[in-house]
This record gives sequence, structure tokens and C-alpha cells, in this order.
Amino acid sequence: AEGGAAITLHARTAEQQYDPPACWEHIGALVQAVSIPVIGNGDVYEAGDALRMMRQTGCAGVMVGRGSLGRPWVFRDLADVFEGRAPRPPPALEEVLQLASQHLASWASWHSGEEEERVSVLRMRKLVPLYLAGFRSVSPALRTQLLTADSVQAFRRAVECGDFDRQEPFPLESLRIPRLKGAPASGSHSSTGSTALSHTGTSKVQGVVLPGGTAQHGQGQRAAASAPVQERRRSRVALPDGWLDDRYSDEVPACLRAAGAGDACEG
Repeated sequence: AEGGAAITLHARTAEQQYDPPACWEHIGALVQAVSIPVIGNGDVYEAGDALRMMRQTGCAGVMVGRGSLGRPWVFRDLADVFEGRAPRPPPALEEVLQLASQHLASWASWHSGEEEERVSVLRMRKLVPLYLAGFRSVSPALRTQLLTADSVQAFRRAVECGDFDRQEPFPLESLRIPRLKGAPASGSHSSTGSTALSHTGTSKVQGVVLPGGTAQHGQGQRAAASAPVQERRRSRVALPDGWLDDRYSDEVPACLRAAGAGDACEG
């Protein structure tokens, strides 16, 4: 039989972009409406978020998007909690910068040629602030070197020789910061929607101890969803001309190819 094997749902509309908290209730409604697996997406910043989403919605799996930007170890944490293990502590600053350097090197090696390396370096610049978010010991000079590096080697050299506290612990307050486009306006997310630290710095989710005390986030997320959003940005959503001329074609419309729109999406 033909048809979809699974459905992934990002629990916001295109018009909302990334502003209000994702409405996980819609994921649960979709689970009830279809017979194939549903994969949930939206507001998954920590391993505990994935567990809560699956418990609250009944979805079969979780897709992580922007929540992993600058924090690729979130996938390691997810593997841990789904196996019933406590996630390991987040890395200190030196390891974070080494991961950023490895990220860039892997990105560049995926392609070949000097021009592709240059493009990879340019794309990496928008992720550098996400890797460094919340860290206090990174010198302005090092930030400048990372943001202006013109090759993988220059980026690696900046990490190896940079001025920073290599043992600075990961700042837990940066776990839930908005990432890239569509970030909410200042004040649009209440403090109850952030990670709530207990006096021990840990909390339990489905029998797994999570660092950072994330157990209260589910309640905070729902509270934030009902709170008024200040200065919410809206945008008109429309498909480009020619996009649906042939619904069975995988080709990008000529108008988009000419504009180079294939490189514009941040995902």
C-alpha cells in the first residue's frame, strides 16, 4: 500500500513562526486522528522536554531542530534518557569550543573544494554566538577571531590559542535561550517557562534524574502559552509562484533557483 509511513508535526503555524510556545496539544490531537506514527517537534531544548512531549501527547518520537544549535550534545542526552540513564553533565567551555571546531570541520569536509570551505566558514558564523551563549570568560578578541575566521584552520587555531577559562562550566541559564530567526520579543516568555532549578540542581522526569531541574517546565510552558505575547511579529504566508504547478515534481521553481533561495532557509 502507498502512503505516508509517519508524520512530523511542528506545533506552531507558519504565521506564528517561532514566537508563542509550541502547542503540544495539537500533537496529541494528531496522534488520536491517525493510525501511523506521529513525531513531535517544537520547544525541545533538553532531554526532559522530549520525555514530557512523548508522555503528554503519546507521540512515537521527537524531532529536535533549533534546540540543538550550539548544543549538539543534546542528542547524546536524548540517547541517555531514552535508555533510562541520567544524562551526563554538559561540557565545559573548552569542550564546547572543540565541538564547534569539529562541527565546522565536518561541515566543510561534507563538500570539497576551497570555495565550499569558505561557504561553510561563513555559515558557521551565525552559530558561534549560540555555542558561546552565557559563557563569561571568552575575550572580545577571541569572539572576533571566531567570527572573522576565513578557514577551518584559522577557526581551529583561534580555539587552541584563544583567551578563555577552559574549565568554565556550562551556563545552565542559557539552555532555553531563543535561537536564530523568529526569536520571541523581550518579555514574551515568562520566567515560569524557563528551567526551574531546585536546591539540589536536579529533578526527576519519569524516573530519570535530569541536571538543571527541568521538571517544572511543562507547567510553565502551558502557562506561557496562555499569557499575552508582547510585540508578536506576524508575517503573511504564501507559496512562491509556480510551486504547485506540478505536484509530483521535485524540481525547485525556476524563480527560486534564479534567486538562490535554496541557500536562504535556516531550517
